[in-house]
Amino acid sequence: MVLILAFGSHLDPQAWDLTDTLKEYISDAQFVKTDNPQDILNTRGDLVILDVVKGIEKATLLSINDLKKKDIFTVHDFDLGFFLKLMKDSGIIDDMKIIGIPERWDRKTVEDVKEILLQGNE
Repeated sequence: MVLILAFGSHLDPQAWDLTDTLKEYISDAQFVKTDNPQDILNTRGDLVILDVVKGIEKATLLSINDLKKKDIFTVHDFDLGFFLKLMKDSGIIDDMKIIGIPERWDRKTVEDVKEILLQGNE
């Protein structure tokens, strides 16, 4: 079962709200709403990270290298890229997807995220 960590807060709930909608369509995933990047360190197996990315128009699959560009993606000033690469290289995380979502999402965003989640699972 894949773990989907949705990063947000009560002041930044877009990813959390999107997971509520995604749950209706994806039953073989565990959804966790969090505001704590350290939750990644407790992850094993397959992982999906879902977070808002300022300035994008549609849901986008990001790479670990994209995380180094702080103007594109940050998770509360946490050096996420370093830890994800370390966990992937050491086999703690098997498969990983990082999905950036726009600040304002709609039904099309839901469809785009579902499509990204299904990539490689067909």
